[in-house]
Amino acid sequence: MATDHVAALLEFAELAEACGRYSDMLGAAVAAANLSCGADAPAAPASSPWRSLLPVRGRSMSGLTERVPTARCISLLARAAKLAVSTTRGPLRMLDVLNDHEPDERLRSIALGYRAVLAREAAGSREEVVQCLEAVVLPTLEAAADDDSGSDDGTGRGLPAAGAQPRDSVLRCTVSACRLLGDAYRYAAEAAGPGTPAASEAGAVALSQYSKAQQLAARGLPAWSPVRLAASLNLSVFLFERHGDEAGAARVAKEAVDAGSCAPASAAEAEAEGGEAAEAESARLLGLLRENLEAWRRVLRVDRLVV
Repeated sequence: MATDHVAALLEFAELAEACGRYSDMLGAAVAAANLSCGADAPAAPASSPWRSLLPVRGRSMSGLTERVPTARCISLLARAAKLAVSTTRGPLRMLDVLNDHEPDERLRSIALGYRAVLAREAAGSREEVVQCLEAVVLPTLEAAADDDSGSDDGTGRGLPAAGAQPRDSVLRCTVSACRLLGDAYRYAAEAAGPGTPAASEAGAVALSQYSKAQQLAARGLPAWSPVRLAASLNLSVFLFERHGDEAGAARVAKEAVDAGSCAPASAAEAEAEGGEAAEAESARLLGLLRENLEAWRRVLRVDRLVV
């Protein structure tokens, strides 16, 4: 059964995460996401330890009752993508600083060569995620939302209102997938280097995906939802750090804090979002948003942020 293969791949991804094998974790998470959507998993290198968990090629769709990825699958894919590029993000930033401030031309030349190597390493993992999201996951989620909505009721193309569990589940996964795609393009902008055309192009796509995630979440998820708060957090940080829109960043963050500080409307709403774990995650995200607002106030040297 395809569902058995997906479950095994997700369990392997969690094991790989615990062991610090982030490349293996990412490969398994991408394969699980593809299979969850009824698509074949990408071809795996012979050395991949999770290769034996894949179904016979061409039979991945059998046994799937719902051909959409679960929240667990999207969450694992997001963690895997972040961890897989974490080994290069820090060094790339350090090398950019070195290039700006190192007076020795020889060292700057060496740093640029090393930067190119790291950028190529980062590209492989990033492109694996982008391909999975753009070609398989997001089209599948959007089609599922359209099928379930029947017709546009004025709330947005195929978007459900909060409260209907199956449709809410699809919406949460769609928001998370758009946010993850925004992350991937943000990483691409960082790897391309400041001021380059490639960075500008990737940054524009990142902003589009972050904005889409936040807008979708605002239409159909409770203000305290951790999925909605995470979308606002990523958008606000991107606006401040890479887009140069400090006022916009502050506005997004403050609106999220003001609206998200409310408690769940009901026990059913809390349970739909994930119960106590979701409430704890919401509190953590609200804390980060508040910390960012305070930090930005200090950086801009203003008594308060006008939003």
